[in-house]
Amino acid sequence: MKAFTLTFEQAACDERPIAREMAALAGAEFHPIPIVQRDLADNFADTIAQAETLCVNAHGVAKYIC
Repeated sequence: MKAFTLTFEQAACDERPIAREMAALAGAEFHPIPIVQRDLADNFADTIAQAETLCVNAHGVAKYIC
């Protein structure tokens, strides 16, 4: 089993430690994906096109990037 999470430079936004811990508890292979805020902005339009709906925050964009 594989586990993926987006990681951010800002510690307040980075869930890498929690995700790594959960992956270890589940016996999953951990794969962090480093991104910056610009990556979210650059992928907003493509996310909306693929989802065929509006986005109210960047959660959908993050899932699209993964």
